[in-house]
Amino acid sequence: MGKSNNEISEHQSLSFPNMKSFLVGDGQKRIHCSDAFTCDGAEGDTLTLTHKDRPEFLIRITVITVTLKPDVPFDNLRADNRERARKEGLSVTETATTTYCMEQPKTSESEDGMLIQIAYAAIENHMAIFSLAWPIDKMSDSAYEYALNDMREMIESLEVRAVGTEWHTDIYDSQANAIAEATTSILKNGYSYGTGSVQKWHNKRDLLSWVFRYLRQIYTCILKFLGNAGEASLAGRLQKVFDGLHSGTIDKAMAQKAGLAFGVLLRQEIGGLHWKTLMDDDGATLCLRYKDLNVVVFPISMIWKRVERGERIDVSELTAGTTNAIERLIREMDKP
Repeated sequence: MGKSNNEISEHQSLSFPNMKSFLVGDGQKRIHCSDAFTCDGAEGDTLTLTHKDRPEFLIRITVITVTLKPDVPFDNLRADNRERARKEGLSVTETATTTYCMEQPKTSESEDGMLIQIAYAAIENHMAIFSLAWPIDKMSDSAYEYALNDMREMIESLEVRAVGTEWHTDIYDSQANAIAEATTSILKNGYSYGTGSVQKWHNKRDLLSWVFRYLRQIYTCILKFLGNAGEASLAGRLQKVFDGLHSGTIDKAMAQKAGLAFGVLLRQEIGGLHWKTLMDDDGATLCLRYKDLNVVVFPISMIWKRVERGERIDVSELTAGTTNAIERLIREMDKP
């Protein structure tokens, strides 16, 4: 279909540093793919990935976990896959961990003008369904060959997380957008003090505290009206949000936004920090990781724990302290 076998082989021999990894299914599984792929996010149990050079070719991945009886070995699913292939006349590919078979392309019943190619992969007690969908008029396009090889690579990279193992995987586009939106919202709007809830005062201190916050809100509005809203930097806005988080009922949603924005602030201070998803025995957590070193920061948890304890957060002190701690860890790891 237009490309030589040598070119396809070159495309397949991707080195690990140029690969992305995404969580699939319940997050206890992952796949690797070319760094050129993006993922909008999970819709139910299904991920949809697109390549920046071939956005019209969609690769979807759904992972189903099968509960086996105690005396049934995992290999039964792989045997089922072999039997499926035998009955339908499909070829089977065996890897050290997976067995998969690929159906022939057929017209999609749910998407007009699209062809779809489905592959079934069995690994341990999981059945992964990979599908490649593309416009009918692109059937003869050499991009189809590349996309099909991309899907095969993803299938063969499929793995299940072992107990006690930590994974650092790439974040979805939807997560990146949430981080950007949280930061933009804080820069643009700051925090509204004491709005949207009925105030209850249990003593004079509560009443005086509310009056102080109310006067401060008026003062802030006056400054904005005069065209002098104070510090407009992310650090300055974050300080206002941190101060607001101690006014009345704890606003968990705003605390999470502030944690994301604090992570953006840390990335401004230290080059080499990247957003990742940490997957371990406790589940998935958004974090910042320094390059490929085991230097990890959890900005959302850092902010939320302090808010829960009722601590006043000084953004300058917290940023400086966290930055110093990260740099110290990096230096220690760089020692021979």
